[in-house]
Amino acid sequence: PLTCTYHGCRRVAVYPRRRISPDIGPSSSNAVKFKRLVMESDMNSKVNTLSEKIQALSAEQINEVEDFVEFLVLRGRERELTGAVTAVSAPVFEAIWNSTEDDVYDAL
Repeated sequence: PLTCTYHGCRRVAVYPRRRISPDIGPSSSNAVKFKRLVMESDMNSKVNTLSEKIQALSAEQINEVEDFVEFLVLRGRERELTGAVTAVSAPVFEAIWNSTEDDVYDAL
């Protein structure tokens, strides 16, 4: 097991950090690479912190965390589906709402 760089504990596997090359400068492709490296490093840090917190929980609490994660996954899928249905139905509703037959009602 690797030693946690934050707490110094040995119970959490820490992903080795990537070294940032000194040649990464302000050019657009290098800036994108740099931003990606920073985001990956930040994400790894958050994952490790969350992992440590979960390991400190009881078995019952870990089950609750697992249920919550499943809820988040399902909610994300539901939102994607809702967005897809909205995008598909938008042209149909636009045709109905932009009907010249209803212009009479707009004048009221």
